[in-house]
Amino acid sequence: ISERTQATFDSNIANLVDSHIEPEGYLTDFDKSEIIEYLNTNLIKTTKLEVEEIEDMKSEEEVKAYLTEKVKEDYIAKTKEIPKEIIAEFEKAIALRVIDEAWVDHIGAMEHLREGIGLRGYGQTNPLQAYTMEGYEIFENLLNKIDSDTSLFLLKAEIRQNIERKQTLKGTAND
Repeated sequence: ISERTQATFDSNIANLVDSHIEPEGYLTDFDKSEIIEYLNTNLIKTTKLEVEEIEDMKSEEEVKAYLTEKVKEDYIAKTKEIPKEIIAEFEKAIALRVIDEAWVDHIGAMEHLREGIGLRGYGQTNPLQAYTMEGYEIFENLLNKIDSDTSLFLLKAEIRQNIERKQTLKGTAND
C-alpha cells in the first residue's frame, strides 16, 4: 500500500471510530455493531467482520488499529495480482478526482458562509471570529470527506487492466 493510501485508510477509520465515541465518552456495544456494519457494507469486500472480534477491546485505539489492519489486508488481497504501477496510477486518479470535487464544494461552502457572516453582528457575535471558527470546521469536514470518499472509492472499485488483443490472420486477403 502506498503511504498516502495507508494514511487515508488510517484517518478514515479513526474518524469513523471517533464519531461513535460521543455522547457516552466510550464505544458502546451498539457503536461497535454500527462500525462493523459500516465496514462490511462500504469498505471490506473479501472477508466480513463480526462484532465479536472487537467486542472485548477496551480502548478506542485498539479498535482503530485492529480495524485499520483488517481494511489494509482486504485492500492488499484485492490488489495483490495487479502490478504496482497500475495500482499507483489508480490511487492517484481516484485521489485527484475526490480532492477536486471536494475542493469545488468547499469553495462554494466558504462563499455561502461569507455571504451570511455579516448577519452575525446582529446576533451579538463577532463576525470575524465566527467566520474563522466556522471556516475551520468546514475545512476539517473537507479533509474528513476527502479521506472517507477516497477510501470508499479505492475499496469498492474493481481494478481492471485494459488488455488490447490483436487478431492475426494467416493466409491471404481477398481484394
